[in-house]
Amino acid sequence: MSTVAAPDLTERRNVPLIVLLILPIALVNSFGFLAPVLNLLRMSFYEVQATGAMREVYTLATWINVLHDSFYAELIINSIMVSLGITLLTLLCSYPIALYLHRSSGTWRSFLLVLVISPLLTSAVVRTYGWIAILSENGLVNNAITKLGFSARGYDRILKVARTIADLDGAEDLEPKHLSEAVQYRTLDRNLWL
Repeated sequence: MSTVAAPDLTERRNVPLIVLLILPIALVNSFGFLAPVLNLLRMSFYEVQATGAMREVYTLATWINVLHDSFYAELIINSIMVSLGITLLTLLCSYPIALYLHRSSGTWRSFLLVLVISPLLTSAVVRTYGWIAILSENGLVNNAITKLGFSARGYDRILKVARTIADLDGAEDLEPKHLSEAVQYRTLDRNLWL
């Protein structure tokens, strides 16, 4: 004879407690996320004047423009493709790390966990200033690109010198010989160009 266990009454009593614990964050999310999104949806039906100002007159003109203009369709498709590409790239980069982390043990595993989780613990402001330091005009990346001779500024300078050479030559258009001469001037003394 088999016996069936009676359902545990403590599990049923915990359901209201779980709901009460989830309720504060649900309210924060509804006010912090849903309310602005719904407000944006409401504003999308406002009439847009020629100056770009919005009047609180409800119209479907904006949505009709979105549906009939190929720019918006291209924008939406481009956004979806970029997000899918970034998701795929993230999976390709993170899966081997997660697998290696799963299979490692001991001190090495703890070190790798700290290494993976530490960017999440850094403030967004600190991360932003870090990226500014790396990507600014005088930052690490731009200086490396400039030192290697790959900067857009360097090419712009070459084009200006080539244009001057073409003007002195009396040519209306830039020709390959003007560009090659400008490049030769640049290689004479890189310190003057960079």
